[in-house]
Amino acid sequence: PPLEPPPMIPNASLEDQARWLVRAYVLSAQVGAASFFWYDFEDGSGTASLFSEDWFGLTSHDADGSDDVPPVPKPSYLAYQALLAAIVGMDYAGDHSPSEACRLHRFTDGDADAWVAWAPKAPCSLPAPVGGEVRDLFGMVLGPVQGGESLELGESPIYLVAP
Repeated sequence: PPLEPPPMIPNASLEDQARWLVRAYVLSAQVGAASFFWYDFEDGSGTASLFSEDWFGLTSHDADGSDDVPPVPKPSYLAYQALLAAIVGMDYAGDHSPSEACRLHRFTDGDADAWVAWAPKAPCSLPAPVGGEVRDLFGMVLGPVQGGESLELGESPIYLVAP
């Protein structure tokens, strides 16, 4: 039988896009992808409202690309920036997820670790694998956590950055 395209997700929010980008990057690293590409950097003009590709960008549409005003970053751009800041110089070091419902992935440079965690469908909790600083999807510091302390996870990935 012919392959069916995946169902469209109507009215996905800007935060949904940000969550999906971070998860896609981490899951790509898990399977050994050498590179990660996001289509598109900038939204289209939006003049074709039914053309969903007009809304895939990391930044909003820049109506006048000749001026010195850069396009406005969308939440997905900020989430990608936060992810890269958390794992800069690190390699993927393994899936430590206790289950499919509670995801935990480790990146390391040999001296420091960064963990990315989320719950794909329903909230869950897991013990922090190490102590460190917890950051939200956009890199805002939520506070310190001790190893073994409970991390409450939702759909938005969080980062645990350990020295």
